[in-house]
Amino acid sequence: MAKSKAREDTAPLSEFRAHAAAVIRQLKKTRRRLILTQRGSHSAVLLDVREYQRLMEERELVQELLTADREVERTGGVGHDTVVAEMRRKYGS
Repeated sequence: MAKSKAREDTAPLSEFRAHAAAVIRQLKKTRRRLILTQRGSHSAVLLDVREYQRLMEERELVQELLTADREVERTGGVGHDTVVAEMRRKYGS
């Protein structure tokens, strides 16, 4: 995600409604998020779909790594030599 610029990355919901097509074009171009406000408070975040997909993929990877880390802590893990030997046994050299 491109570096955030607080003033440029925040807009009132009313402004978004009035200029939705232009705002979406800008999101696609810059790949920066837009924080929408209602009555001066942050209420929603808009992202370009590619940026959203990237974030979801990154989140999934982090979740998988955390799960693997917990499993290693729980079981003590398996050494490299053991994994290689098992792969060779299972699939051949």
